[in-house]
Amino acid sequence: MSSWESLGSVPPECLVPARLEAHWASRVLASAASSLLPAAADDSHSALEFEGGALWTQTIDGSPSYRFGLQIAETRLVARDVDGEERATLSLAGQTFERALDWVSETAARLSPGSSKVVRRDFPDFPDHPLGEGAAFSSDHSKALAELGRYYHNAASLLGALRRELAGASPLRLWPHHFDLAILAPIDTDDASTATKTIGIGLSPGDESFAEPYWYVSPWPAPDGEKLPEISGPGAWQDEPFFAAIQLASDRVAAGNAQRSSVQLFLSAAIADGRSMLE
Repeated sequence: MSSWESLGSVPPECLVPARLEAHWASRVLASAASSLLPAAADDSHSALEFEGGALWTQTIDGSPSYRFGLQIAETRLVARDVDGEERATLSLAGQTFERALDWVSETAARLSPGSSKVVRRDFPDFPDHPLGEGAAFSSDHSKALAELGRYYHNAASLLGALRRELAGASPLRLWPHHFDLAILAPIDTDDASTATKTIGIGLSPGDESFAEPYWYVSPWPAPDGEKLPEISGPGAWQDEPFFAAIQLASDRVAAGNAQRSSVQLFLSAAIADGRSMLE
């Protein structure tokens, strides 16, 4: 993946409307994955991949096999076969969420004859939005969506490199429930090779706790104690909405040309601190 893409053309706190629509658009993909892929015990069949500025389902059996994708900046759904050919597209601007679900059902029926109808996937605490009540996707968020795509691009680059360094780390996945792109690294395992201590490392594009994107490093189980520890680098430890070291996007944007190194310093320090907590 190519180098860091500069952030800040859209202020981090101004990404919320675009982020919410993109989150709902990703729910279309999660619904398709949940309906068309074999279920995994950890729900990872519904998780998405980030590649080429787009979010993708895992490969779905068909003639030929294919994936559904969401091109973030364009708010465009696509079905692409394993040879890279686009088999169908739908611009979401002016479309409803239900129409998008119908489109993936129709496309799946054509590419995977006999496949199940795609039904809306529900997640606990998924953010409310007029799209859930029949409103249409907007065409007004192109700049903010392009900026959101740059956040994911940068996260995929750094997290992909970290994954290669951390033994046993999970695949890089975007979880549609919280819309975060993350890896999970085992720190300790039991006799059955089940992880008993882990560190989750990821980028959230923002949520109900932080309106702007943020990086996080979350050791599990969380340490006991009422006082939050000091972090040895930039950022701060938080115990809400979950125990993690957090670095806000506004801190990175302020770093200017040092944005990438600021994030790398945060991740390095927070991962080292997390390991120490779990010892």
